[in-house]
Amino acid sequence: MKQIRELILKYALQNAILHEGKAHLGAVIGKLIAEDPSLKSKLTEIKFDVDAIVKEVNSISMEKQLSQLRELAPELLEKKKKDEEPKLAELPHAKKEKVIMRFEPSPTGALHIGHALVLLLNSEYCKKYAGKLILRIADTNPVDVYKPAYKLIEEDARWLASNISKVLYQSDNIEDYYKVALELLKTGKVYVCTCNSQKFKELVER
Repeated sequence: MKQIRELILKYALQNAILHEGKAHLGAVIGKLIAEDPSLKSKLTEIKFDVDAIVKEVNSISMEKQLSQLRELAPELLEKKKKDEEPKLAELPHAKKEKVIMRFEPSPTGALHIGHALVLLLNSEYCKKYAGKLILRIADTNPVDVYKPAYKLIEEDARWLASNISKVLYQSDNIEDYYKVALELLKTGKVYVCTCNSQKFKELVER
């Protein structure tokens, strides 16, 4: 565990120095996984250490950050200018304060590494354009709902992305969906399919 903590610390220090003394949680996690892919499966275990170390690094001056990194991993300072982090590609037609992004997991369990990557990408784009990031929990299928997941998802999502502006539950709109479905049925342009899955597959593949 000591080795992992040192790994977290050196990348937190490097990231802080690259960003005027403030390390970014998502960037540090990305560096950790890039160096040791096995940490993907341990993200839940180490997230508290990452969070604590990033906060600790951000609380000290840049002079102390430089001093600690020189002692811990001086090679990262040597690569500072050459090894700049890749920049996010521009979004076509995106405007400041007009970008709204949605992260929509289903409450079947806790977030996994795939969720984390998508959420962090959305979060960084919303930061880039001063936009809004919405956590929308897709819970309209009661068969797949694991109740503790509601709390787990929100806690982990807020830990990964500090800029979530709103949390929505899709099931809150179920009555509206039902009303719209009835209106569409009345038009005669949609219908309810009652055939079995095999027949439905045959119809789709025609």
